[in-house]
Amino acid sequence: MRVVEHNIEEGRAIGHALTFCSVLGQGACPIAFLAGDLDAAERYCAMLLDHIERHPVRLWRLWARCFNGMVMVKRGDLAGGLGVLRGELEQAGEAKFLPRFLLPLGELAACLGKAGEVTQGLATVDDALAHCKARDEGWYMAELLRIKGELLLKDAGDRSAPTAEDCFREALEVAREQGAMFWELRTATSLARLWREQKRVKEARELLAEVYGRFTEGFATADLNASKSLLEQLA
Repeated sequence: MRVVEHNIEEGRAIGHALTFCSVLGQGACPIAFLAGDLDAAERYCAMLLDHIERHPVRLWRLWARCFNGMVMVKRGDLAGGLGVLRGELEQAGEAKFLPRFLLPLGELAACLGKAGEVTQGLATVDDALAHCKARDEGWYMAELLRIKGELLLKDAGDRSAPTAEDCFREALEVAREQGAMFWELRTATSLARLWREQKRVKEARELLAEVYGRFTEGFATADLNASKSLLEQLA
């Protein structure tokens, strides 16, 4: 988050329109969102939308509107946010599979699951995974696999638990290969929750404690708070 603020200052000073879109859209907005700082996420998105009004860039406008939909869902407006996400991604066409759109695409899949549209959510995440594999686009692969695992659990519960666990294990492997501790923590939390439901408490605690224990900062972020809360329940 400190780097984000520094980049915004530099981006403004440079004055290059597309660079500042990337500073906000590929840096500030996603990082604030993933950290769970929704106030900052909304502020950075407002900056991006204001910037795009002065320097029209169609795909960044669509992305910013998608991002607003994501924040709406996190604020509790599932129906409204899902409608925005779905509509803007449809307008993006094939561009929705570009790297910058993978975050809103994954959130769309997760939101569809929350709304009870699990089959559509699984189709969405499978499409995203297929495009990532075809293009060797790996930065969001671990999270897409985790989202797929969560959707499978919503789809058929215990019957899908083995397949969901396979998704979580693959996501862990990808995250570890990339040294992506944030995705690893998210997936370990999902897998630990599944194991807790299966009465595999010791395995769940050991997995989550090992990943959580490697963090040295960011303890106020949403995911680390959620993981800490789960660890306390598993104690």
